[in-house]
Amino acid sequence: MLANQRFLSGHYDEALSLYNQLIESGDVNSKILRRRLVCEIVAGSIERAVAEALEMLHTKPEDLLQFVPSDDCPCNELIHFISRNEPNEIGKFRQFLLSLFGCLSIEKLNSQDLLLSQNEKIRQWTKEILQYVKVQLCLEN
Repeated sequence: MLANQRFLSGHYDEALSLYNQLIESGDVNSKILRRRLVCEIVAGSIERAVAEALEMLHTKPEDLLQFVPSDDCPCNELIHFISRNEPNEIGKFRQFLLSLFGCLSIEKLNSQDLLLSQNEKIRQWTKEILQYVKVQLCLEN
């Protein structure tokens, strides 16, 4: 699939457009939805990504929170890049989202800093997301 090829080669803007086309045509699965979220986060479309993530967490959390990390997910590299180049609250929030919805590195999540953030939107988004994630984590154990 061309969208996946573009995603894996780091062309996130092209992949985002292709994933949107797939979703509009009705070709939807959890991997496509999660990868589209990663593309939106990388592109800086944080509000849209959070809105979509919260919608998925409300309706079908199992599609978003798959507890097996993906071998081909570039999120660890993206997180490292953001941590070096964007050491502010938005950067930390983007890292949090990538950890959670990209490769689900639960052990790397540092949500406490985000809950103490000066940015009200970041605090609220983090609370809402963690509310659903904690419920799913409890269900898994």
